[in-house]
Parts: sequence; C-alpha cells; structure tokens
Amino acid sequence: MLTKFPFITRLIIFVILPLGVALYCCIHYLTLSYPSYSGQMSLNGLKDKVEVTFDNFGVPKVVAKNDEDAYFVQGYLHASERLWQMELQKRMVQGRLSELYGIESVPVDIWMRTLGLRKASKNAWESLSEGAKSALIAYAKGVNEWLRINSKLPVELEILGISPEPWEPIDSLAWQKVLALNLGLNMYGEINRMDALQIVTPEELKTFFQFDPESFLTPSDFQENVYSNFNIKTKQALQLSESSRNIRFQSWENMNNTLQQRWGIGERYSGSNGWVVSGKYTKSNLPLLANDPHLSISRDSTWYAIQLSGDELNVIGMSIVGIPGVVLGRNSNLAWGATSLMSDQQDLFILDIPYTDKTLYRTNVGLKNITVKQEVIHIKSPAQGVFSREVKPIKVQVRTTEIGPIVSDAIQVSGRTMALKWSALDKSDRSFEAFFNLQYATNWEEFRSSVKLLKAPGLHFLYADSKGNIGSQVGGAIPLRGAGVGILPQRATNEEYHWQGYIPFEDLPTLYNPDSGIIVSANNIIDKNKSLNISHEWASDARFHRINELLDDLKNKNMEMTIRDMAKIQFDQVDLSVKDLLPFLTNERVRDIIIQNSPEELLNVSKTALDELSNWNASFDTGSSAASIFQYWFIELKRQIFSKKLMPYWKLNEGTDVSNVLISSLGSNGLKKILNNNSQPWCGVIESNSVYCENEIVESFYSAIRAIEKDTKSRAVSDWGWGTLHKVEYNHELFGMYKLLNSVVKESYPAGGSSNTVNLANAIPVKNGGFIQTIGASFRQIFDLKETSMSTYILPTGESGNFFAAHYDDQISDFLKGDFKFYSTVDDCLKKSGLRTSKEKCNENSKLLFSPNREAL
Repeated sequence: MLTKFPFITRLIIFVILPLGVALYCCIHYLTLSYPSYSGQMSLNGLKDKVEVTFDNFGVPKVVAKNDEDAYFVQGYLHASERLWQMELQKRMVQGRLSELYGIESVPVDIWMRTLGLRKASKNAWESLSEGAKSALIAYAKGVNEWLRINSKLPVELEILGISPEPWEPIDSLAWQKVLALNLGLNMYGEINRMDALQIVTPEELKTFFQFDPESFLTPSDFQENVYSNFNIKTKQALQLSESSRNIRFQSWENMNNTLQQRWGIGERYSGSNGWVVSGKYTKSNLPLLANDPHLSISRDSTWYAIQLSGDELNVIGMSIVGIPGVVLGRNSNLAWGATSLMSDQQDLFILDIPYTDKTLYRTNVGLKNITVKQEVIHIKSPAQGVFSREVKPIKVQVRTTEIGPIVSDAIQVSGRTMALKWSALDKSDRSFEAFFNLQYATNWEEFRSSVKLLKAPGLHFLYADSKGNIGSQVGGAIPLRGAGVGILPQRATNEEYHWQGYIPFEDLPTLYNPDSGIIVSANNIIDKNKSLNISHEWASDARFHRINELLDDLKNKNMEMTIRDMAKIQFDQVDLSVKDLLPFLTNERVRDIIIQNSPEELLNVSKTALDELSNWNASFDTGSSAASIFQYWFIELKRQIFSKKLMPYWKLNEGTDVSNVLISSLGSNGLKKILNNNSQPWCGVIESNSVYCENEIVESFYSAIRAIEKDTKSRAVSDWGWGTLHKVEYNHELFGMYKLLNSVVKESYPAGGSSNTVNLANAIPVKNGGFIQTIGASFRQIFDLKETSMSTYILPTGESGNFFAAHYDDQISDFLKGDFKFYSTVDDCLKKSGLRTSKEKCNENSKLLFSPNREAL
C-alpha cells in the first residue's frame, strides 16, 4: 500500500491516526469528570451509610439515616453535576467574575460588591437556628468532599485554569440573595419613572405604569419630592463619574440590560404560575397543586430535582443549585409552591452630601457617617500564555450608609447620589430558614410559621395537605412607609418617607379552604386592602383569568381532575389579553381601509393575513401564522402611536433609552385602553365614524407585513408560523462566547407561547429577524396529595450541567411538548393506573452507595 498509495498511506499514518488517538485521549480525559451514577465509595464527613438511586433522567433519591447526611450527599451531588455553575454563582456574589472573563465583567463586579450580598449573608448567619446552620454546614462539607476526591474538574474550569475554592455555608445564603435580587425590580421602576417624567406628564406616565395610584403623581408632588435641588453636580459625583468612565455601567438601563441579557437577573417577566384544587374536584379526592416559576432561559437550570430522606426529613421537589434542601416541593404531610409577589421591597433615597466631605450625608437630624471600603478587583488577561500581559487590579470605593449601599457609585451618573433600602439586606434575614422549615411542616399552622420567617423575595405561597386542606399565604418583609408609596426616589432628608418597619405578618393576605375549592396565583394583583401597599408593578391578569377559566371549565363538566389535566393547563398557549385587543384591529372599518389602500403587491397577502387574524383563537402555538402577524403588528403599532411624542427623546441622560423602556413596558391591556379611549393624548383628535388611532393602525399593519416577509423570506402566509419566527435557544455559558464553538453547542427550537400565556414565553426581537425567548418556565411540577409518589416534574434542559453527560439535555424534547416525569420508584410508578407510564420510563437505572470513611473518623 505504501508503494501503490504513498500519499494516502502517509496521510493515514501521520495525520488521521494521530488525530484519532488525540481525539480518543481528549474524550477519555473529559469523561473522567462525568458524574458517577453507580458504584460504592467512602466519604470523609458522613456519619452513616447513604443510598442514592437515579431514575432514567438522572434524578436522585437520597436515602440517609440522618438529615445531616442527606444534606451532605445533596452537596456532593450538586458539585458532581453543577460545579461549573456553582463556581460562577459564587464568583458573581463575591464580585469576582473579572477573574474569569476579564475587563468586560468589571461593571458587574463593582455592582455586586456595592450591594454587599455576601457581607449581608454573614450578618444574617447569626440569626439562623442551629438546625438551619447544621444543614448549611453539612451541605458545604459535601461539596468540598467532592472537590477533595475528584481531581478532574468540569471542562469549563479546566479551560479557564480555575481551581475552585472550598464552598462555605455563607455562599449558599448569598446565592439566595441573588435570587431575591432577580425578583427585586422596584428600584429600576423608580429610575424609569424619574427619567420618563422628564418627557411625559404624570398623567401620560400612567399609560405605561398602570398600577400607580391615581392621586400620587401630581406635578407639584413630582417637582417638590424628586427634582428640587437634585441636579447639582457635586465635586465628588463628578470625580466618581470621570475617574471611572470605562469600568462602571453607563446608566441604570445599561446595568439592567447587562444583568438581564448576560446573566439572567432582573428580567421584567420573571414570575410564576401556581394553583391548588380541592379534592372535591379531583380523581384522587385529595388536592392537586401545580407550580411553574418563570425565570430567564438558561442552559444550566437554577433547579435540581431531588428526593431527600433522613431521620426526620422526607421531601420531594426542586432544590436550588448551591442551597441545601428542597425549596418548592412536598413532604409526607403537605405540598407547597410559590409565585413571585411582585412586591415593592426596595426604595431609593437621594442623599444630600456636602461638597467638602464624601463620608457624611445630611439627614433631618443632622449629619451621618458614610462607611467607605476599598475593594480590589483582579482582572484576567485577555490573552493566555507566554505573550499575555498582566492586567493591573482595579481599586474601587464601596460606600454604605445607615439606609443601605450607595448604589449610584456603581453607575456613571452624576448629579444624584442614591442609597438603596432593601429588605434582603436586613441583618436579621432568616429567609433560608423559611424554606428549611417548610420541609418539616406538618400542617397549616406550621406552614404559616415557616413562611413568616421569609424576608426576601416577596412570594405568594400555595398550600395543600393530605387531609384535604388548601390555602395560600403571602410572605416577605413588605415595608411600612411613613409617607409615599415607593414609586419614585425620595430625599433622604425627608424623614417621613423612610421605613417605619414592616407590615405585620398577620395583616398580609391569606386564604384557607375557600368555598370555590380553587386558589390561583399568577403574579396578578391580590391587594384588596388599599391600606396595604404591596406593589404597583403587577403582571397582566391574563394568565390568572385563563387558569381560572380552564379550571372552571373542568369543574362545570364535572370532570375528576388529574395530574394530566394540570399539565395541559401549564402548557396552555392562549393569550386572553390579545383576545381583548383583537376587535380593535380586525373590525370591519379597519379591514376595509387596509384592503382599499393596500399597495398592489401586498393586496392578496393583506387579505389572507386579516382572515387569519379574524379566525384566530389567540393561541400562540408554533404553527399559528396569526400569532406572528399579531406580534409584528403589535410592535409596529406601538412605534407608530408613540413615535411623535417619544422618539425625539430616544436617548436621554448619558445613554438612557427612555422611549424604548416605556414602549416595551406597554402590554396588550395598556394598548387596548388607548384604543378604547379617545381622550388619550397619543393619536390626536378623532374624526366622525373613524376608529381612534386609525391611521397608525393601518400604516403599522403594512409595516408589519413587510417585516414578516423580510424575516421569513416568504410572501406565503402559511410559511409564517409562530415557531418559524419564535425560538428558544440554549447557549453554553462559556463555549457560547466563541463564534465557532457556539455554532456547535447552541441548540435552537421552535417555541410557542407569549408574555401573557400560561406557558409563558416572553421574547425580544433580534437583529437577524424573528424573536428569541428570554423568559419561560424554569420547571413544571405537579403534586397529587393522594400519595407521595404521585408527584411529577420536568426541567427545561436536563439534570446535569456537565456538557458531556447523558442528562445534560435529555428533557428538552419532553419539556417543549408539555410532557412530564414522575418522582418515584419503579413499583410506585407502575401502580399509576390511567397515567401514561411504561416500564422503560419508570426504570431506575443505577445506584450509588456511600459509606463513612472510618479511617478518617
């Protein structure tokens, strides 16, 4: 062969074979970091033997003889599957992402160090019970035991050359505060209102902030409370702005967008669905509880499904990676879920600081001290290797007041020095213990006692127990203000606007065994008592009403509800807010004008598109062309209506995109109010027999049709299915940063849903056309209180965060179809009559046995 085919022979010997060997060695090396699902091993720190069985999707059932060992093994399992994710979480809280990603992450690091979440967690540690501390300590020991015995780290850490530092109990508490930050959006709302009031009147502002109180935003209040004497650019503020031009966020909006789009924190549509149905309507004659929290789309899920049992512990449900225990789930006696309360637990206070001293600020009782701490941020070199140049660390000052951290120091905005008051920074925060205690609760009273400990985030809890009771309880520290309602920054010198404590827990909304037999929570307004100032930024009530509508339909048909019925509701894609808006877009006059004035090349497609909308049931399923037409038209119509008033102010205050913030915040309900009320100032005077905003409606339709044609490259309406234009993408956190790798590791799928469907799918337009989903269900979970094994779950991607592991993305297909998995053993699973099960789906495929290392003991 060498003589006959010398080139091919040499190619095989010197190129193909070495490449094959290298590839084999590389794959073999990477598999050394795989999680273990079978075998036996001895661990330092265990008190007794622990058995772990895994189902076909890698969900573990941990059986320990004591609770501490259960938490220890949970920490070990989290580390084995999600160590890269945990390392990112820890460094984010500590403000050390720049050590991984370089200079681009410095603004995030400054922001996190300014908030001081880790310091606040250290303060909160002292308030915890010994039981809660023991769980945190045991969990940390489990994480660190994995680090001790596993020399091969996840590929991401190997590539970056990172050796994880030991996990500390404080790291778990601090990550919980980041999750509270994720749902704490009020400070951005305050800034958005303040900026917007420079270009719109208080009355016009209510178009975009529909839950603001009618009597608060008057011109005199606004002038007196916010802008009077606050545009003074102090020497200190100017110095902070000029000296940090390249390392701090350019504006509040820039910060919010970076945290949202890069790190998935603070998305506007973060929320949840949750409901509970009394046993009088169910097949099992005991309650059903369904829950699906909505968070940013992420390859590595916030959640990790698990079953834990010890001497007292016996829970099933969703744990949070980095935190011990089950956060949302059930035990032998009861089940609980939660939705975001959308509560206002943050206030910004504008400080009056003397020109001559940056360590003092004025109050109504005189000057008070500002604590100043210097932070050093180490930065990774942009190039690795021999020719890399060291990047000098950056030194920044973090300032804190009695009110809270001075957050404006992290942003390049001069003229206003602002401190943040936030419930999550309370020194007596026992929020972790609220969830810890829920695992052991046996009845309604113990459930409420657990919820009472929650500080942040504010949550609306749902409850069901094995005796047939159902209920709901609002939890979280909601501030009592002496004056004002917390929708605008206020002067720190005005003592009446400061917090006077928190609303007593006994005064927070609660419900127990209502006559209706159904309780639904979907981030909708629940404050029926005007004296309770819980929030002014509720979600649309479309999901709330749709869930009730579907449940009532089942009731009226005398159906015995099952887990399958609840799963269908979780996956429902009808948007009721669109149903209310459609008549304004498809009425006969508008249709006639569109067709009469349509350009020749758009005439046929216009007729077809209008027919699609007229026959549409407002379902955003992937095959719906009408959903695409509506969404494009909706966006174009808002631009047409607001362009004259707002577009001249597209950029304001050093880059703040005020117009975009306002327009994007307006949903279908807000647009309906405009079209239904010709006294609104946006579309001019209405002519006789015409529709309000008629010109804008017609012109925006043509713009929408052209945009869809461009994005689909087709004039056939049948090619415009929502799934063609609306995608959900799963990007790898590290590999996705590199174009070549991203094209290999990124997974993209057609997705249904909208920002107001039960199967929530908020999406943003992208430059190359169409929409990318940014928010969705972070898991779906349903419990039948008949027996512990009647419990289901599904994750968006998979249980593992290891890129090469079998359970990395093995749930995606079922999740996108609205299917679910069972928490159960083989025998339990096969007993379920009437539910879709099979031996293959129920089969446990592996077992891990852990024992104490007696030599270490």
